[in-house]
Amino acid sequence: MVRQKGLPPTPLERAPLANLGGDTIPKGRYIDRSYMETEFSDLWPRVWLLAGFARDVPEPGDYATFEVGAESIVVVRQTTGALRAGLPHLWDPPRYPGCER
Repeated sequence: MVRQKGLPPTPLERAPLANLGGDTIPKGRYIDRSYMETEFSDLWPRVWLLAGFARDVPEPGDYATFEVGAESIVVVRQTTGALRAGLPHLWDPPRYPGCER
């Protein structure tokens, strides 16, 4: 990457190189069901995930879904213009048009 003169370094350029070791990752980490279940229960619910872009739901009532394991997260553009995201079966009223329970 070519840097323009006079620009400060980016955070990535300032960060020290990580020593990740030279060990190979065991195959089971990719195909073991118990490892996957542990990630879905202990990792993914605790980290930020990109569910999409605001432009994906431009108008009030527009929605998009995002799958994380067995869960479907819904992102809805509200009538106020705000975005709401979550697990719809945990939401309380108001219910959104076209949303059946």
